[in-house]
Amino acid sequence: MDLEVVGRHVLFFDDDANAAFVNSRDALVEWNSLFIDRYDVRHFLSAPPPPRNHCRHALCLI
Repeated sequence: MDLEVVGRHVLFFDDDANAAFVNSRDALVEWNSLFIDRYDVRHFLSAPPPPRNHCRHALCLI
């Protein structure tokens, strides 16, 4: 099996001020007392989901 990895040099921001804004808290929006990115899919939720039970053992069901 052959594996080929290809990469390209990409310059996301040519402007230092724009890059600083994107990396700052000012670029975030508030959602249920959290600050998230405006493209975060949690915007579609009306409230945070309830905590999940991470226990996978049969004894946790008791």
